[in-house]
Amino acid sequence: MRISPCGDRAVIVDVSDPCGHPSIVDAVLALHSALKSDAHPGIIDLVPAACTLLIHLDPAILSPSQASVLVQAIGIPSPTSTSTQAPYTHRIPVDYSGPDLTAVAQLLGCSETDVVTRHTTSLWRVAFGGFSPGFFYLTLAQGPGLGDIPRRNTPRTLIPGGSVGLAAEFSAIYPGDSPGGWQIIGHTSTTMWDITQPSPARFTAGDCVHFYPQERS
Repeated sequence: MRISPCGDRAVIVDVSDPCGHPSIVDAVLALHSALKSDAHPGIIDLVPAACTLLIHLDPAILSPSQASVLVQAIGIPSPTSTSTQAPYTHRIPVDYSGPDLTAVAQLLGCSETDVVTRHTTSLWRVAFGGFSPGFFYLTLAQGPGLGDIPRRNTPRTLIPGGSVGLAAEFSAIYPGDSPGGWQIIGHTSTTMWDITQPSPARFTAGDCVHFYPQERS
């Protein structure tokens, strides 16, 4: 674990060892949870990523050097010492008729029904946000998953908001219309980003997501 200052208002924690967790992402989320569960004066915000945690500070209360000492003292919690409180699970309905469903089935050597079954019988963890507001990378928490799915050779110039995609070991929901190269297997009507709400993003890092097939009328 390496801690570096980012100016006088933040530090970034680089996690290079999973410390007994299934992956480095899980170790980052464990540290994120540990810092979030206790009220530490001077910590304004926590931003997890694939292998880092950015900690925004109020320098009048907590300097970067003091924050580094705090993080070193906490360390990466072990899997057995992390909170046993179950994360919030979002249930997201999906119309599995995406334009890349057939291509994904061919990549995996299975049927389209099998792709849907593997996606819906897996529990996904909200790992971190990126790319655009409300876009979250979901990693496999439990279940079969779909393995390492390559991005499209040619990205699309427009992917409709609500599209459910796969890329590498991740799944995600596009919060709005945008270009993208993920393999699109379905679409949801669930709003991912709403600026009229106090917290615009539907997901928070550490949440879980369960997809289920939407009944067609």
